[in-house]
Amino acid sequence: MLRDFCGLYNACLQQRVEAYRRRGLNLRYGPQASELKACRACDPDGLGRWSFSALQQVLRRLDQTYAAFFKRGHGFPRFRASARYHAATFRIGDGLTVKKDRRIGVVGVVGVPGGLKVAWHRDLPDEAKLGTAILTRQQGKWFMVLSVEAEFAETCGTGTVGIDLGLNSLIATSDGETVEMPRFARKAQKAQRWRQRALARCKRGSKRRLKAKARLAAGSAKIARQRRDHLHKLSRSLVSRYWGIAFEDLTMTGLNLSRVWDSQSQDTRDPNPRLQMWRGSGPGCCCGDRRASAGFRAGTRPSGHKPAGCRIAVPRSRLLQRAELSRLGS
Repeated sequence: MLRDFCGLYNACLQQRVEAYRRRGLNLRYGPQASELKACRACDPDGLGRWSFSALQQVLRRLDQTYAAFFKRGHGFPRFRASARYHAATFRIGDGLTVKKDRRIGVVGVVGVPGGLKVAWHRDLPDEAKLGTAILTRQQGKWFMVLSVEAEFAETCGTGTVGIDLGLNSLIATSDGETVEMPRFARKAQKAQRWRQRALARCKRGSKRRLKAKARLAAGSAKIARQRRDHLHKLSRSLVSRYWGIAFEDLTMTGLNLSRVWDSQSQDTRDPNPRLQMWRGSGPGCCCGDRRASAGFRAGTRPSGHKPAGCRIAVPRSRLLQRAELSRLGS
């Protein structure tokens, strides 16, 4: 299925490129969608097996990619490899159906009588209207994401709380509650290092390397799932207790680009706030000196740099400024 959809995506992209190169035409979704019927008739064992609306979603995906390219001005759409094409969108009732026995049926999938078994995350709400379904392939497993239109009961609390992101703790609330950093990546660091070394020893292009690569990717995916699960449970507990939640106005993009987060990613920060101040300072100092940043990266002042009153590097956020001011005042 994904291979056929990927082939259609690449063929439509090639058609757009050639039309502009040869005749200066900018093809859009409409002209290409009008040719789908003839393409399905010429390839009954390929594109002809799948739902017409699912193939239309592939063309809309390409059209959205072009629109994003013209909006940002760079990043021209590229051809996709079948191994990197992981999602397909269906309309419920047109190419994909959810049966009463909680199985799903996909038009074009043969050899599975009665439909596909599904491990449901939770039951669908009563009188819910199903819109679309996205089938995704991740680490050799298949997942389905449903868009549902339904009415949900209010479960918010009544109080208000302020939340501050910390360096040693994940968050700190205005009520005095702190949540410790889970550090999933640090706990799995030893196993991931072993998998990376096993991958480096494999010969490129061999089946053994593909298996080692899959094991490494599975370990990284597990860490990502643990982070999402932890954050989801934490946010759900906050929403169920408080009606109003206020966060500090931080520029997360700037923090991610700086060295405030260490190599273990955002859930494993250095427990030493003073060292974090030094690492996250950037290329300059509080006195305006912009010498080589090697000394700053190592946590020391560059040689020959002795400005009057220069003790630290300039923090990049108010959070770091408050932490440093409290350290200097103590």
